[in-house]
Amino acid sequence: MATKLSCRVSIRASSMGKEIESLSGLPDATFARPPVDVVLLEGWCVGFCPISDEELHSRWDGAWTKERRRLGLGAEVRKEHVQAANEVLKGYIELWDMFDVFIQLKPCASENEESPFSIVYKWRQEQEHNMKALNGGRGMDDIAVKRFVDRYIPGYVFFGDGPEIGFNGVVPRWKGNFLRLSIDIDRHIVA
Repeated sequence: MATKLSCRVSIRASSMGKEIESLSGLPDATFARPPVDVVLLEGWCVGFCPISDEELHSRWDGAWTKERRRLGLGAEVRKEHVQAANEVLKGYIELWDMFDVFIQLKPCASENEESPFSIVYKWRQEQEHNMKALNGGRGMDDIAVKRFVDRYIPGYVFFGDGPEIGFNGVVPRWKGNFLRLSIDIDRHIVA
């Protein structure tokens, strides 16, 4: 990544306070000064790639229907929402092409969990409880946390294999330098 990111100016890296339900709070910023050799990004959609319309329809009728049932989700997520996210992801391909190495942490369903994504709800709720214990109770209640996670869970189902398969048959730049770590509910590496 150093080749493509060899810039001579300070880089502003923003972060958002997650205790605000709408996530409309003011971002905090940190500045990195060159030279930059390694950049670590964390985020639910890092490496996600758009999929073809045919694949989107196939996952809507197959994998998404199954996961929605497993997670007890209603019909709030509409196909148009997923199609809009798919379009937005096209703009990220240029950014992903700057990555030389990719490490993905992926939840793994335990024996008593039907869906690996149910872990995400538990982790986010745990994070919220810990944050509220430290900040005087500011943050989302459990219902708001569930609604928050409900909004991005479809991304895992539709686009979560992007780091491994790439976009429209184009092999990701990090091919050969990709590592997927499956982690259980206790955050132990299991595969």
